[in-house]
Amino acid sequence: MRILHLYYDLMNTYGDRGNVIVLYEVAEKMNLNPQIIRYTVGDKIPPRSDFIFIGGGEDWQQEIIYRDFMNLKNYILEHIEEGKPLLAICGGYQLLGKYYRTQDGKIIEGLNIFNIYTVSGNRRMVGNLIVESRFGKLVGFENHSGKTYIEGSALGKVIMGDGNNSEDKTEGYIYKSAIGTYMHGPFLSKNPEIVKYIISSIIKDEVNLDFSLELKAKQKTLQFKRLNEGRF
Repeated sequence: MRILHLYYDLMNTYGDRGNVIVLYEVAEKMNLNPQIIRYTVGDKIPPRSDFIFIGGGEDWQQEIIYRDFMNLKNYILEHIEEGKPLLAICGGYQLLGKYYRTQDGKIIEGLNIFNIYTVSGNRRMVGNLIVESRFGKLVGFENHSGKTYIEGSALGKVIMGDGNNSEDKTEGYIYKSAIGTYMHGPFLSKNPEIVKYIISSIIKDEVNLDFSLELKAKQKTLQFKRLNEGRF
């Protein structure tokens, strides 16, 4: 099982690379012979993979990878259209959209793979995030000023936090087996349901592993929210 980690050295806000570690460990337990392929600016187009991951980064990091990332458009598009899973966090999520509009009106074109666009906001949206999704409740940590608007299917509905834009109660985006989200954390360590979804999308079968400890940790987060009426 080939795991492609895009811009491992630049896009790693709040431990996003932990998502790759989690998926690798799960795949190893399932005897899927996982291999991590690390790709960064200037590398050759990577070999075909089973799963693609890109984390979040600050504006200066996104500027560094921008031109190189554009060269991967067809590679990523073919991967997604074949129904293979992808996970993009925060800045990586934004760059898969149509464009990002800065506060001074500058338009930064995205890969135009996700049917979304992002505009710079006036405040940072920071804090723990809880979302109701088709996978159940998802939890994570958000920290972004970009406001993303989607046309298509959201990953879920915001229960607590801001999500995509703090206005329409949507969080993230899902197309085929590709997911974009603002949830750091890392996301997969807190949401084993998504781990199962990704692995199942690859092997075309059920994932029968015990995630009871991870689910108990999630319940603590959800319980804390109830006790504090949404205030963290």
